[in-house]
Amino acid sequence: MRLILDTGILGQVVHPRRYGEVRAWLGRAVAVHELLISEVCDYELRRELLRIGSRRSLERLDELGRELRYLPVTTATWRSGAGLWAMARRAGSPTADRESLDADVLVAAQARAEDAVVVTTNPRHFEAVRGSGRARRHRSGPRLRVVRGRGRGAAVTPDHSLEDRAPDLRGFQAPTPPY
Repeated sequence: MRLILDTGILGQVVHPRRYGEVRAWLGRAVAVHELLISEVCDYELRRELLRIGSRRSLERLDELGRELRYLPVTTATWRSGAGLWAMARRAGSPTADRESLDADVLVAAQARAEDAVVVTTNPRHFEAVRGSGRARRHRSGPRLRVVRGRGRGAAVTPDHSLEDRAPDLRGFQAPTPPY
């Protein structure tokens, strides 16, 4: 299964002292799943790590970039993300402030394109783009659903990837802050 690590999870993985249980999960997950990093998530995390001057976390993020596959933000990603953004707005469920660049819809668009699961500490961010939860395809691709893990984390997965395929999320703790 392909797993996209959302920004909060990445922040926990690269933290130099805390979240050892998440790093242990990552070590187990990499043996059985294809782990992916969205360029969007790298950007969100990297800008904050640069702002606070966290050299060790930046070095670890760079290491992950050499170890895992990065998902580029393509024209198709932007277009699919715009469609998800508009769908959520029409449904009265905005995913972010109207003026902001909504990174979560871009990550959701990448998950749809890659038929991947987004592993996140913030499933609420994906609620508006997850679809109805019914196992059917939307014209522009599979709908997404939030799958609660066996921990405090969650995964956002295409509908046709049912809950029994959800990754084991034991060990996730909500980041405060993740860096």
